[in-house]
Amino acid sequence: MAGGVDLSGKELNDLDEEELWELINNHRDKITLGVKPCMLTAYLRQACVLSDLDEEEILHCPKNINRCMRTGYMLDILKTRGKNGAIAFLESLMIHFPKLYTQVTGKEPTMEHSSGVMKHSELTEYLVKAMTEMQQVQSQEKSKALLMENRCFQLEAELTEAKRRVEELGNLDAEFKRLQREFNLRYQELLRVKDEKCNLCMRYTSAVEESSLMASRCRDLQLESESEFERKKSVDLRRRSEAVELKEEIESLNHKLLQFDPAREDILVQNLVEEQDSKLELMEQIQSLREEAEKAMCERDEHFEEKEALLLECQKLRLDCEMYQEKTAAFQVQLRELQKERDQAYLARDEAQSGISQSLSEKDSMRLQVMELQGQIFELRKQATQMKGQMERQERPILILPNILGHLLNERLQEYQEFQLCQSELLSDSEFAERLKLGDILGVKERQNTYNCYTKQAVEAIMEKNAHCLLEVELDCVRRMHKAEIFPIIIFIVTSEKSARKLRKKLQKQGSSEEHLLECYKAAETLLDKLPCLTRTISSETWSDMESLISCVKAAVAKEQKKIVWIEQDLR
Repeated sequence: MAGGVDLSGKELNDLDEEELWELINNHRDKITLGVKPCMLTAYLRQACVLSDLDEEEILHCPKNINRCMRTGYMLDILKTRGKNGAIAFLESLMIHFPKLYTQVTGKEPTMEHSSGVMKHSELTEYLVKAMTEMQQVQSQEKSKALLMENRCFQLEAELTEAKRRVEELGNLDAEFKRLQREFNLRYQELLRVKDEKCNLCMRYTSAVEESSLMASRCRDLQLESESEFERKKSVDLRRRSEAVELKEEIESLNHKLLQFDPAREDILVQNLVEEQDSKLELMEQIQSLREEAEKAMCERDEHFEEKEALLLECQKLRLDCEMYQEKTAAFQVQLRELQKERDQAYLARDEAQSGISQSLSEKDSMRLQVMELQGQIFELRKQATQMKGQMERQERPILILPNILGHLLNERLQEYQEFQLCQSELLSDSEFAERLKLGDILGVKERQNTYNCYTKQAVEAIMEKNAHCLLEVELDCVRRMHKAEIFPIIIFIVTSEKSARKLRKKLQKQGSSEEHLLECYKAAETLLDKLPCLTRTISSETWSDMESLISCVKAAVAKEQKKIVWIEQDLR
């Protein structure tokens, strides 16, 4: 009779659903206090009574703040699975908590399971193979991720180069805009110069025409003045000759007057006066003609001066025109250079934009690949977490190196509830040979008349108490423990002369010395690389005395207990 349910002569499969859950509920307090859900979920998932989502909710739901609440929540979920949930739960208790199974059912645990689940050894072998395959896949994925990361770095470098080219392109674009503005200004100036050139050409043409008119006018005036001067000169000569003739005639008349009578003299005097008056008129005409000639000469000189000024202005206009022609030619050369630079800037901008587009498309595709790899890595981590939950059944044993330092620490660690020192067994020769064949012998402490051995049963007894087993064995015993499916946490404490001096008194009480400790440290250090598993190293700089060293060891044990166990593939 177990908790009100009669199990005499009955198997668990013979009970109905209500009887099974009544049996479990009658011992619910013991179950919630003594069971760790993380040790049962792997088996329950394998029995198909829990899903991955159920396991994650049981172990990580924020509402379940302690282990008892998680266990109760797991029982509530299993109850919805009916009879199969109850049977699978009781079988998981039989595997991981045999004493509690006996208290609940009143039966001794057996290795025959009714749910068709793999045995413990088969499950361990399957998990080791699965972990090895997953390790290989993860290594391949890491290689792919490394390649993708290198490609990302390369793309980032190309993107940086593209950004630099974009910046250069921006500078070129700004320079192009500046050149374009300058080109427009120069072009406007060129148009203005062309207009000025046209105006100058028109002015030059009009000036040349005016100069030609002035030259012809000057020639006409010169000819006219010369002809007038000749005419006046001829008139003057003629009048002079007439005056001489008149003078001669007057003299002849005066001579005749001496010979004629007075009446005739009056007539001659009168004629003489008339002749004098006409002479005065002629003299006045000559004077006016001279004045006109002088005026014509002044006008001719003025026309000559005006002609010289026009010729100088024409020469100046010709020089200005040549200068503007040279300036126009220089503007055209600069314009062609600006057009060439503009075309080159356009071409460089198009090439840079094409390169940037290609780099961005490649980076987008690489991002997609990285996201896919991250998703695969996430799945692998999820699988690793699930496998880790399967492997975390019991607290792992602890081996501290070097052995002398491990002995000192074990004396202190066993004072804590979660640590317990492994006790050796005395075996005779026949017992030792028989137990060795069975694989029960993990290590031999010393041999006198009998064998003082550390056995598999002694280690498992401590592990079943959910405590860390403190071992004091040599490193060559690690492979034996792995073959016995016992995977210890190996902690290697780096030891120097300075750190050894800190433990001088402790060593002397043990009957050892600093030199002996350093020799053991060097011997253990040479054997570390030959171990088939990973080790945890504690630096000598992280502790100053025994208390701080114990704190470091406890922290290292807590971290290593949470990790997945990695072993060599050829152990079996």
